[in-house]
Amino acid sequence: MTDEITTNQTLFDRFQGQRDSNPLFYYSLILGILSLLAGLIFGMVNRIASQAFFYDIAIILLAMSIIGYTMTEHFQSLIKPGVDWFTKQYQQWKILILIAIFLIILLISYGLALITPINFLSQSYLAIILAGDLIFVSVGLTMIIRVRKFANFAHSELVIVGVYAGITFNEIMGSQGGEWYTMIFVELIVAFMGAGVVGLLSEIFVFGPLTRRNATPLSLMVASIGLGMIIRQSIQEYHGAVPRTFSPVFPNFFDNLTNIPVLNIFFQEITLLKLPGGVNLSLNRTDLWGFLIMILTIATLQYIFTNTTIGISMRATADDPELAQITGINTQRVIYFTWFISSGVTGMGALFLFKSAQIQPGSGFIQLLLIFAVVILGGFDSFKGTVVSGFIISFTMTGAIIFNSKMGERQKESELIDKMVFWSTSGDWKLVIAFAIIIVVLIFRPRGIFGLVDPKSKL
Repeated sequence: MTDEITTNQTLFDRFQGQRDSNPLFYYSLILGILSLLAGLIFGMVNRIASQAFFYDIAIILLAMSIIGYTMTEHFQSLIKPGVDWFTKQYQQWKILILIAIFLIILLISYGLALITPINFLSQSYLAIILAGDLIFVSVGLTMIIRVRKFANFAHSELVIVGVYAGITFNEIMGSQGGEWYTMIFVELIVAFMGAGVVGLLSEIFVFGPLTRRNATPLSLMVASIGLGMIIRQSIQEYHGAVPRTFSPVFPNFFDNLTNIPVLNIFFQEITLLKLPGGVNLSLNRTDLWGFLIMILTIATLQYIFTNTTIGISMRATADDPELAQITGINTQRVIYFTWFISSGVTGMGALFLFKSAQIQPGSGFIQLLLIFAVVILGGFDSFKGTVVSGFIISFTMTGAIIFNSKMGERQKESELIDKMVFWSTSGDWKLVIAFAIIIVVLIFRPRGIFGLVDPKSKL
């Protein structure tokens, strides 16, 4: 009898200790179940509005309990063997594992497209392309945060500067369409140089002088907000606020290369793949070139960071500027180089982020949320984290769009779903997902997925 009491007491103490250390999981789960039961009770008495309200509350609480469970020792011990095994394999076979992950995602999407009315394969393709665009315009912000130790809110204006640099260049050249200087590969150089110069001037005339006067990271961040407004208004004064379209233009000789097997998808404007089972996949040349150039850019940056003198100097300056300067590194030159490269890459990515979309001077600021969501989730200053988080956010946003679309169809058929706010077809849930990611990460893991340094020391 004593042994039984001791065993029960031990179990109770263990539960009590886990509950105290992980209150979010237990209390959210309990309250979520109670809210769900309340909704069922109101449904029995045909109080649809009250039922919808409690179901909304239950969804929030149950989602919080899932988040809380990921913080428990039980969950972490459960996934640790798999994480350790994957980490070990990834270190040995990085490229092959990344290719395998993409193939698995596409195969699963293809299988779902065969058994459901939703073309998941096409949606996965669009999510991968969006991830590439987000990574392209976010990696520059990651570089700046790593080296300059503050959140640059003017980064959104560097995004739009890349596009308007191309527009300005065409206007100066008197483009009538089809000339060599309107080609995407020339525009990439123009966007890189235009955004790079603006970023460099930002450091020379704004952030550099403030740093020499011992400005805090908060002061630099506020200054970046003001600088962003100045850049945005300057573009608007010159080009006006009327929305414009800046579509990538490819060389005419691409049309002569459309017969090349497999590679023709990079030269043909639209390639329609008709797969077994009635599943179709439409490949856009602009999307594919954007993703390919993003990969080449990331690979080039990675090579610079790990195999060149300037790259090693950048890493040393990011880790300890004072020590780097003592060892003979010209940290000021490194900072200038970082601004120019990071801003230039951002301008290049903007050409694909805004492809065929209407833009105006404020369009870059609208994308700032997603850019910061990618950077925060990845770990603020983690190069690898930016790449991984770009795919996570892109697929999450795509899933939210699909789910909301299907629930919108059910909304017309159900009074209950019509009154539940989470299924409102008027809501832009893909942006809500980005907001939610920022909040959750900052609360439960301020360092992000791959962040190693406490962000409180630099942001």
